[in-house]
Order: sequence, then structure tokens, then C-alpha cells
Amino acid sequence: MLVVEATSENTVRATARWDETAEIHDDESLTALLGENSVFVLTHQPKDADPWQGVVPLEGDSIAQMLVNYMKRSEQLNTYITLAADDQAAGALLLQRLPEEELDDAAWEHVTTLAQTLTPQELTGLDAHHALYRLYHETPPRVFEPEAIEFACTCSRGKVSDMLLMLGGQEVGGVVAEQGSIQIDCDFCHSKYVFDETDVNALFGADVVNTVRQENKRLQ
Repeated sequence: MLVVEATSENTVRATARWDETAEIHDDESLTALLGENSVFVLTHQPKDADPWQGVVPLEGDSIAQMLVNYMKRSEQLNTYITLAADDQAAGALLLQRLPEEELDDAAWEHVTTLAQTLTPQELTGLDAHHALYRLYHETPPRVFEPEAIEFACTCSRGKVSDMLLMLGGQEVGGVVAEQGSIQIDCDFCHSKYVFDETDVNALFGADVVNTVRQENKRLQ
């Protein structure tokens, strides 16, 4: 499972889960690793509008191709994406065809053909200005000032508390009664949130842990 979350404040966080005991060969496709019944889900949560979610089948052997297919199915926009990464950096190029009154298929084919000549080494080693100049110096593109993107996690003890409240006092109290505390680990930043008996009882406003203990004794 791969999860990426990006915000309009130029922050991003991501996590990946896989079977660490499995033997993964270099030539295995992403589709094979994720499974035939997997789906690609994109959730958009604007600040001043209702959230929406798009779900499409996984198509393609790479993340780039899956994104391209998603855009084609969901947005009906021709899109070209190429991705590359090494131990030090990650790079990406996205081209998207904007709506036109008259479709210029030759122009779209021209810009995408040039984009396909960009090597993975150039994608991770060149900055955006030099990469674009290398591809499109004959028709210089308009280049905006670069914006920094940084990792930021939105987890908090308050959000974990809300999640525990949704689980309910009986379930949470049962875990604490058995283990002494309950620990929630953030998959994104690896922060650990520990709630002991005092914390849990205060959270639910009742002695839920002792209630579970008494119920367990009664059932025995």
C-alpha cells in the first residue's frame, strides 16, 4: 500500500507498506506487487468546498503510468508524467494538455516526444530550469520562481484521542486492561502516542478500564 498526502502549503508526507519477508525481483512490475484487484484513489479536500474522491482501477506498470491513466479517466486530460529516483533525490516531469478550441495533436506529440528523451539521471540531477531548457530551448517556456516543498506530518495527540473515542470505551478499555496502556504509532513520521489507564479514563470521562475488568471477572 502506498499513501501520499500533499497540501496547498507545499508540505507532503508519505508512507509505504509491504511484506518485508517477500522476495522482490528487480524486474517485477508495480501492478504485480500491488495485486490485480487494487485501486488508485485520489481524495481532494478543499478548504472552502466539499471533498471529493476519485477511484479507478490500477492500470500500468509504474506509478507514473498509473497517474497518467487516472488523469485520462478522471479528468479527461491528456497527461504525460515521468518519475525517477535514486538514493539522494527524486525528480518528476508533468506535462498536461489544457483544453483547446482546436486540438493541435502534432504540437502535443512534439512536446511529449521531447520529454521522452529526458533520462532518469537528468531528471534527478538537473534543476527544473535547466531540464526545461534542455528540452524546449527552441520555444523557451515561461519559468516561475521555484517553491520549496518540505515534509510535515499532521498527526497529533488530539487526533489520536478522537480516533480512540470513535473506537469506544469498551474496546479501548479492554486493550488497556490487558496490556496496561495503548500505543498508537504514526506511519508517516513514526511519532508514538501512549495512553495509560489514567489517560483513557480521563478521555472517556469514566472508569472504562475498571468497567472492562469487572465485566471480564463476571464472565469468568
